[in-house]
Amino acid sequence: MKNKGVTLVSFVGTGMFEKSPADKGHYRETIYRFPDNTRSGKVSLFVEALLEKSDLGIQNVILIGTHTSSWDALVPDKDGENFALWDALNDSCSIKKTGLDDEGAKALEQCLVRKYSGINFSIIHHDDKLDEKNTEVVLGLYASVGKLIPQGSRLLLDITHGFRTMPLLLFQALQLYSPKFVPEEVNVVYGEYRSELKESEVRFFPNLWALSEIQRQVYAFKSTFDGDKLADSIDTFEKGSKLAEWIRTFSNMVKMNYVMQIGESIRQLRHILEKESRKSSFAWRNEVFRFLQEIEKKLDKKRLSEQLLVFGRLLFDHGLATQAIIALRVAVETRVAEVTKQGIGKYALWDVGGLGRSFLQDACKGDQALWEDMERLREARNLIAHAGGEKYKTPPKVQRIPFDVFEHAVQTLFMKEGMS
Repeated sequence: MKNKGVTLVSFVGTGMFEKSPADKGHYRETIYRFPDNTRSGKVSLFVEALLEKSDLGIQNVILIGTHTSSWDALVPDKDGENFALWDALNDSCSIKKTGLDDEGAKALEQCLVRKYSGINFSIIHHDDKLDEKNTEVVLGLYASVGKLIPQGSRLLLDITHGFRTMPLLLFQALQLYSPKFVPEEVNVVYGEYRSELKESEVRFFPNLWALSEIQRQVYAFKSTFDGDKLADSIDTFEKGSKLAEWIRTFSNMVKMNYVMQIGESIRQLRHILEKESRKSSFAWRNEVFRFLQEIEKKLDKKRLSEQLLVFGRLLFDHGLATQAIIALRVAVETRVAEVTKQGIGKYALWDVGGLGRSFLQDACKGDQALWEDMERLREARNLIAHAGGEKYKTPPKVQRIPFDVFEHAVQTLFMKEGMS
């Protein structure tokens, strides 16, 4: 995709005024020093310093503020050709507090386009008050920011000005409504005003968005074993990571119900954990490592059937009822195969008239309740395997699955004479 430069998203606050009576009505000014030691001119708003720096490649600007933010401070040449616009904005935003309207916003956009030739401007403004009553409304408004960012454009988020909640809401909106941004294309910048110094510092945080995304990915993996995106993120930090490869394979194994591969999967995980046991400087990686250690410990069983039984519980506890039922039923089939030495995974064992079903029935002799539970587990597995087809009229409801009953039945079966 062709790169379309940088889109700057910046917040406009209510401004900081000079304290001297002689400077009443004038915004505080400062010189901003960038990490490469270049400096801006004296400016009152940090966005002006960013727009001065041509090597940032800014081509689009989205300005966000409340109706009564200091929009007048953005007007260039206040004492010249733009005096009428400045006067109107100053009157509505700072004096009468009637606030910016759409007409004023359009006029300011056009004024800024003339000042900064080749850069597009968009203004978003909303209620002055931000609280629990209108947070959802503002969040929805911020969601529109994603639509204003051209595909292929990198994103620069300036969190210097505005209410402290505004950058938080924008982060939430972009993550919730606009998943098109990849971490390496998002940068966060902050202009640290230093009143006691002649210059103020510019600080970039290029990993902030990526780290925020990783936290969500870690949560997704720990919650539902969905680890594809987490694996991709690990790869960006550790090229060719065996850990990333394992998480990706494990995640796909779960999604595709390839539960029979759990034994080999855990063997590989054990090897990776032994080789990569060093503590990382990344807290999120250490948390992933700890979580995987817990999984490996729980599934450290000698027999595949035992691993499948424990894995079924893990899957169910992670909200994966379908996979959990499959794992339990396969645990039963695998235990029969292990005991009869007929070969694990041979489906002919369970054909009509095959050894599997009769052997299982014999193992349950004298325990009718156990046999009935085995049959109910088989029926639950079939219901899933046949996608709830025409034969099955009951609407799906995970809460109806008596997983604890099935799990206890399988545990009981494993302890029966001839099954251990």
